[in-house]
Amino acid sequence: MEYNSKFDTATPLLKNYGRFQRLVGKLIYLTITRPDITYAMSFVSQFMQTPTEGSMELVHRILRYLKSCPSRGILMENNGHSNIDAFSDADWAGCPFDRRSRIGFCTFVGGNLVTWKSKKQNVVARSSAEAEYRAMASTTSELVWLQLLLSELGLKNNSPMRLFGDNQAARHIASNPVFHERTKHIEVDCNFIREKVQNRTIQTVYVQSEKQFADVFTKALSKGSFQNMVSKLTYAGIFAPTWRGIVNEIKGKIDSINCPKIKTNLLYDYGNCNLPKKWNLYLVNQIMCPQLYEESNDPSQKHQV
Repeated sequence: MEYNSKFDTATPLLKNYGRFQRLVGKLIYLTITRPDITYAMSFVSQFMQTPTEGSMELVHRILRYLKSCPSRGILMENNGHSNIDAFSDADWAGCPFDRRSRIGFCTFVGGNLVTWKSKKQNVVARSSAEAEYRAMASTTSELVWLQLLLSELGLKNNSPMRLFGDNQAARHIASNPVFHERTKHIEVDCNFIREKVQNRTIQTVYVQSEKQFADVFTKALSKGSFQNMVSKLTYAGIFAPTWRGIVNEIKGKIDSINCPKIKTNLLYDYGNCNLPKKWNLYLVNQIMCPQLYEESNDPSQKHQV
């Protein structure tokens, strides 16, 4: 989606609805592994019944973006913990057609992205705090479901799940036991979130808007902000070479040389490259003293790169 652009609703309707609907259906299925197009597909899906040439151009724009980065995928890493965190955000009155707000959230288990969502709210919010609070309620439901699922799989975590948000008013409503006149219409959501906060199921944490990962699911961002947010969602090229692959390739080149002096000089040259220190030691141990090398010293066993 183009940053700060207004969608032109005056474009003529498409004659061939089927092609548009088939493309959108396939792209929606792709959002299972590509969270970076979740917001764009949520916006385009509004035109499934009455597609226009403008909406078709948006679909073509998404296809061009996907073609430019076909190797993107979610990278799961061992970060040494199993904490459950979530980021929740809302774009108040962001829809130009009916002024409904759009919510977005993403959840992390052990620092890895596992679920995400972008959806327009069912009702019009009268304030940004209301829109944010409804987004927090949806995210809290997702966290409770995720916690129950992991407990059934035998992965229990007794520490409170952290819910990050950038709206201070919504956080104050969650912790304030007194209902005000402005919160009566969202009393159910208030009771639900407050109950989870009081029994320490979740913990609300303030996060700056620049570090709000859920922004990518609620609105169109500038190119720099979008790439920055996507990189923070533990995204990487699935075909990009890993450090293990690079080290093994170097090892194969050095092992093919019979002269010990040349082999030592090459090893020294490669060691002065941009290899991380732990992988540099791994390379030296494998080549110079493989008989003393133990598998437990493999850096990937301690932390996947």
